[in-house]
Amino acid sequence: MAAIAVVLVVAVIGGILWFRDDTSSPAPVGSGDADAQAVAEVLRGLPQDPAAGFSADVADEVASDPHQYVPDGAVIEPDQESWQELAEDMGTVDLVMTMPDGTQREYRAVMIREEGAWVVAATIEIEVTG
Repeated sequence: MAAIAVVLVVAVIGGILWFRDDTSSPAPVGSGDADAQAVAEVLRGLPQDPAAGFSADVADEVASDPHQYVPDGAVIEPDQESWQELAEDMGTVDLVMTMPDGTQREYRAVMIREEGAWVVAATIEIEVTG
């Protein structure tokens, strides 16, 4: 059930981002921004305790098999410069997860603020150009 909720969240957010007019797109917020820094800290902490950094909707599912979401030995490096606030309590940020074997995967994390703290609502694997 939680997996369906995550898919729906990703679909809705993806639709919003896809159909958004470029003139209404939010401007990126730089690394000096407190929210971007807080989000980066949450993402960097995922390898130590994956479930703690996910939204309540999916935290139990992540806790049941955390290594499916963040493999042991993985390193997550968020790109704070890519932080975009979509609403007061929602934003996206790009990140690179380096797997234990050295391969890298790039994701866009959809972050929401729950009870005053930033958490991951969903991730979408992306291909970053440039």
